[in-house]
Amino acid sequence: MIVSPAARFSRVSHHHSMFLARQSVAPGHGTAQHWLAVLFSYIGVETVSVAAAKVRNPDRNIPRATVLGTLSVAVVYMLSLTVVFGIVPSPKLASGSAPYSDAVNAMFGGTWAGNVMAVAVIISGFGALNGWIMISAEMPLAAASDGLFPQRFKRISSNGVPAFGIVIGGLLSSVAVAINYIGSSGSTVFTTLILMTGITAAIPYGFSALAQLKWRWIDHQEMQTPRFARDMIVAALALVFSILFIWYSRNTGHSAWTYWAPYLLAAVALLLGIPVYLAQRRHMSLPEPVPPYR
Repeated sequence: MIVSPAARFSRVSHHHSMFLARQSVAPGHGTAQHWLAVLFSYIGVETVSVAAAKVRNPDRNIPRATVLGTLSVAVVYMLSLTVVFGIVPSPKLASGSAPYSDAVNAMFGGTWAGNVMAVAVIISGFGALNGWIMISAEMPLAAASDGLFPQRFKRISSNGVPAFGIVIGGLLSSVAVAINYIGSSGSTVFTTLILMTGITAAIPYGFSALAQLKWRWIDHQEMQTPRFARDMIVAALALVFSILFIWYSRNTGHSAWTYWAPYLLAAVALLLGIPVYLAQRRHMSLPEPVPPYR
């Protein structure tokens, strides 16, 4: 839970920052996009709750995993960056593409240690990819259980996994990558996919914040005033940051297609859900009663 996300965080943040630094961006927009790179690295911090039904003692373990996992990633990332900044000269950091490999090469001499580090990063990448593919099928599984998705997504294979959802999720991701490679280089594709991912994550974040504001306002008579104020402030800040995240997710310094590609791809992804919703809404199950506020 700690090592693999930490490696993913450091790898994605560094490479995305380098890609953005090499692109032409509007004044003030480069800082915003680097801010988006940091936020992107933490997207998915809530995914532990997606698999809540498969977690033992979820009331206790999910909050702990969310908070402690995030803090652990931050600590590992800051410590590793401190080591790299202390070993690799600034000019080499600015021009290089693999700072961790450069750091271990400086520590042990030669290039063999850097190659070992590169292999470790690849293994970490496959581990993170495997985790994301597995968790991506849990959302359709939950939606199918509520009648919002076709029942085929609800089927569990003999190995206990929603295989159909995993296959469909992998295919759609591959299609998104292939479309982005039309007329774009690798770094631009990477940046576009990061911005698209941010938009598709920020939209439900924003709606969740709106729902929090609505329901806290409705039941504020039954809540303690300090807790009500805390929840409202947190929800309002989450809504503002979600809007800013979406607004600054423009791929500046490129043609019109690349500039608006994150929005267009996110819109297509969202529009694909409309016919599914229209076909499935008559099968929707009633939501469970709202648990008491804690």
